Amino acid sequence: MHQYEFIVWVCLAVMGYLTLHAIIERLFFHGVCRISEQHHLDGMTAKICKFRLSDTGNNISLRRLCSVLNGQESNHREHLGWLAPLVRVAQGHPLKLKKLIFEFQDSVNRFTAFLSTVLYAAPALGLLGTVLAFVEMAYSDVNFIQVMPMAFLSTLVGLLISIPASLTTGLLEPRVEQLLDQSDQVLDALSETENRTSKSTDTASENARAGCGDETGTTVSELIKTQQRVCDQMEQMLQQLDQFIGLTQLTTSTESARLATHEIVDAVPVDQICSH
Repeated sequence: MHQYEFIVWVCLAVMGYLTLHAIIERLFFHGVCRISEQHHLDGMTAKICKFRLSDTGNNISLRRLCSVLNGQESNHREHLGWLAPLVRVAQGHPLKLKKLIFEFQDSVNRFTAFLSTVLYAAPALGLLGTVLAFVEMAYSDVNFIQVMPMAFLSTLVGLLISIPASLTTGLLEPRVEQLLDQSDQVLDALSETENRTSKSTDTASENARAGCGDETGTTVSELIKTQQRVCDQMEQMLQQLDQFIGLTQLTTSTESARLATHEIVDAVPVDQICSH
C-alpha cells in the first residue's frame, strides 16, 4: 500500500502547486484588467456600428477612435477598461480587432475549468489517501492511535487545496461573466457592420450586373438588325446576278442562231439561189 499512498501524495503536491499558480495568475489578471463602464461601452459599440467596411471587407475606419484612446481624452481610456488597449493595437483593422477579442476571451476563461475540477478532485484525492491508510492499518499490526493523524493528513491537504480554488472561482465568476458579455457585445457590433457592408456590396453587384444585362440586350438587338440588313443586301445581289445570267444566256442564244443561219446560207450553192 505504500506505493499507492506515495502516488496520492505526489498527485496532491502537483495539484497544489498548479492550483497555487492558477490562483495567483487569475488574481493578477483580474487585478490588471478593468471592466468597462457600460454606458461608455455602449457608445463605443454605437460608433463601431456607424463605421463601414471597405469593399474588400478588411479595413474599418477606427483610427479616429484610436486617436481618442491614445490620449486626446484622458478619461476615455479608463472608462473603456479592457477594450482600450485592444482597439489601440488593432489600428483600424476589424479582423485584427476580432482576433484580439477572441484571444482576450480565451485569457478570461483560462484556468476556469481547471479550478472547477480541483474544487472536487482535491478533496476526493485526499479522501483516497485516507482510505488507503486505513486499509493498510487493517492488514498490519500498527497501532490505530499512531496512524490516525497521518491517515487524515491527506484529507486535510486536499481540503486546503480545494478551499482556495473554491473561493477564487466564486469571487471571479461574476467578473468573468461580465467581461465575456462585454466582449460579445463588441463582437456583435463588428458582425453587424460586416453584414451591413456585405448587403451593400451585394446590392451594388446586382445593380452592376443588371446594367451589364441591359447593355448586352441592346448589343444583341443591334447585331440582329445588322445581320438582317446584310441578308437583304445579299438577296438583292443574288437577284441582280440572276438577271445578269439570264441576259447572258439570251445573248448567247442569239449569237448561236446567227451563226447557224450563216452556216446554212454558206452551205447552199450560189447557182441554186440565182436559179430560184
